[in-house]
Amino acid sequence: RFGEDGFGGSDIYRSRLVKGVAWPPVNLGKEINGKGNETHPALRMAGFHLLFNSDRDGNEEVYEMNADGSGQTRLTDNPSLDSYGSYSPFQCRILFYSKRDGDSEIYAMDLDGSRPARVTQHPALDYAPRWSPDGKRVAFSSTRDGNPEIYVMDASGRNVKRLTRNDVGDWV
Repeated sequence: RFGEDGFGGSDIYRSRLVKGVAWPPVNLGKEINGKGNETHPALRMAGFHLLFNSDRDGNEEVYEMNADGSGQTRLTDNPSLDSYGSYSPFQCRILFYSKRDGDSEIYAMDLDGSRPARVTQHPALDYAPRWSPDGKRVAFSSTRDGNPEIYVMDASGRNVKRLTRNDVGDWV
């Protein structure tokens, strides 16, 4: 979100939901929101951790931190873009998309950023992966048919199926 109280480009905000009423958003502060862009937060259900993207080191990478902004750790370190981190429902893997092999593909890595492995392999743009609640499937956006559409696949990258068919883009 951009705002008057921002610390750089795009900042990450937190809001509370109490009895169905959302409180005003509060900027997490300069501890997380640096001079770059901090975007695409994803909450870890157990442990109060948050994935987010930042270009603070020159290109976009996936970071993790505690919910209070402490303990920030860069999980990816590649000269190409790494973005859109998503925790698995069982808190054991992270999906993200990367251009590290020259094409925009979906990857999975361990929670500490180790063992990145390509999940998709297609010449189109595959991005914005999100786990299904049971961890068996992955929804993602792709331009495989010319414009952004929503697809689903097994967590292994097999059995890809297109879910939407629109002349304008659809995104996860």
